[in-house]
Amino acid sequence: GAFPRDGRPRKHLMAIRAELSIIACILVCGHIVVYCLSYVPLVLEAGIINPFVAVGLAVAAAITVLLIVLGVTSFGSVKVRMSKQAWVKVQKWAYVFFSLTYAHVLAMLLPSALGGAAAVQSVAAYTVVFGVYAVLRVARALRESEGAVSKVSAHRF
Repeated sequence: GAFPRDGRPRKHLMAIRAELSIIACILVCGHIVVYCLSYVPLVLEAGIINPFVAVGLAVAAAITVLLIVLGVTSFGSVKVRMSKQAWVKVQKWAYVFFSLTYAHVLAMLLPSALGGAAAVQSVAAYTVVFGVYAVLRVARALRESEGAVSKVSAHRF
């Protein structure tokens, strides 16, 4: 979504976008299973839960629901049964998904980052990745909205 619509990288990736989404869902499902089996029992046994971890786990639940919805709609057999408007509306939830993913990362890593260098590096790396994506995506949206306005203005006069 950050690449220009007519750009070469976008054209190459669009051909395999659904497959990339499905692979990403599979990988994230592995992450969910591993952490649910190992991390969650430790947190529950501790009795007192860190507020950051509580927020991180709550956000993880929301992300999981979004992952399921977005993942299922990546399959061609599901997509063809949906109207284009419905599919686009569902896919816009990917922006919420990515924002919540960043919130989840911060909530889970911030307690460690406040006391350790490795976690600080992880938070910094995630912040750079999410920040660059956000800037590029907003810039593209602004360019497209300016183009739409100039096309409308040109047609009116």
